[in-house]
Amino acid sequence: MSFEYTTKILKEIPGLYGAIVVNFESKELLIKPVGNLLPMNDIVESTCDTVRYQKQTIMDLDCHDIVENMISLTANHTIIHYLVPHFDNVLIFIVVRRNSPLPIVLRSLEQAGDAMRGF
Repeated sequence: MSFEYTTKILKEIPGLYGAIVVNFESKELLIKPVGNLLPMNDIVESTCDTVRYQKQTIMDLDCHDIVENMISLTANHTIIHYLVPHFDNVLIFIVVRRNSPLPIVLRSLEQAGDAMRGF
């Protein structure tokens, strides 16, 4: 996997507070935190567990193809778990300002995922 271009794309996301790329099965940090306004290293394990539980629930419901990302909103932040479709166990987790343009953020996440394949 290539991470140089992925890191560049993540750094350019509007309103970025922090981002990480992890293998959610092994809880391995693949790209160190980008944007470092939040302690992203501290959330690797809980983020991986959240995605594994959600993925298992979706599989139990037999809805395999409907989840690519999970978006949570707070008063000031948008939190996105983006499952990279080219890999079975890679997750991009980002936190951006609530007023960041979501279509641009999601497009950037898709580009970052594609960059891991070398595109």
